[in-house]
Amino acid sequence: MMAIRANIYNSGTGGLYEIVDSTRVLPSNGPKWLYYVRSVVIQIEGVNPSPLPGTNDVIAAYNVWELDNTVSTWFGLPSSEYKGLEFNPAPAGTIVFGHAPAEEMVDASLTPANLSQIFLLFNYPNQLSGECT
Repeated sequence: MMAIRANIYNSGTGGLYEIVDSTRVLPSNGPKWLYYVRSVVIQIEGVNPSPLPGTNDVIAAYNVWELDNTVSTWFGLPSSEYKGLEFNPAPAGTIVFGHAPAEEMVDASLTPANLSQIFLLFNYPNQLSGECT
């Protein structure tokens, strides 16, 4: 059974999140990371917007660009096609627009089966580093 966790995150409305940290999911230099983000709000004074912490709660997140990457296939091509170039994670401190999926698995009592299953999806094109060989 699925249940909406609107009291935790409302996925119908996206939000702004700051990337706090990331951990590589694939071995070696495979471009796939688990990110940790927290919500922020934007304050505008004059012409310069600045992010302010919205909460200290850290949420697990995934970059949609990276979801289909495997050890041997990156962004739809064999990893050998990138010839020495390395993809970097979205950097800590970056502000991204993301959505939290509205549903999670619950048991028969409608209690969340695992609160750690709450996560956020955002969209950020990975940057490249290194030299093409």
